Amino acid sequence: MRWMGRVAWSLACLPLLVAGCGRLFRSRPPEPAPKEEAAPGPAPERLLPLGRDDGIQAAATIRGKVIAADKFHGVVAINVGETSGVRPRYAFTVYRADKFVGTIVVDDTFPDMSSAHYGKTMKGHVEIGDEVTTKLLTDL
Repeated sequence: MRWMGRVAWSLACLPLLVAGCGRLFRSRPPEPAPKEEAAPGPAPERLLPLGRDDGIQAAATIRGKVIAADKFHGVVAINVGETSGVRPRYAFTVYRADKFVGTIVVDDTFPDMSSAHYGKTMKGHVEIGDEVTTKLLTDL
């Protein structure tokens, strides 16, 4: 008689067990794909990074070109360095096709290149290929 009670109890609880265990056998819905981060576009002119200072003027005329530029952080790399006489805090005028872009100030120098940041007198963003000089023809 005992075994009949256990069988009856098992049969009575069977629908509850099946309903509760059904979620173990269901397929999971697919997880949404992570959103891809959009690459930053061009920096707007109205969001120029603030320059700290305009550096010091160099005694000699040093000319070069911009080889890398980060418009969002206001950091620039130029192709002249210690062998050309560049020192930290030298101010370079940046121009593009006879148009004044602004002033950059040298932070670090290396033998053949230098890194700089935007100065206070920036009129636009620096781009790769822009010309840089310590003295313009009007400064001579």
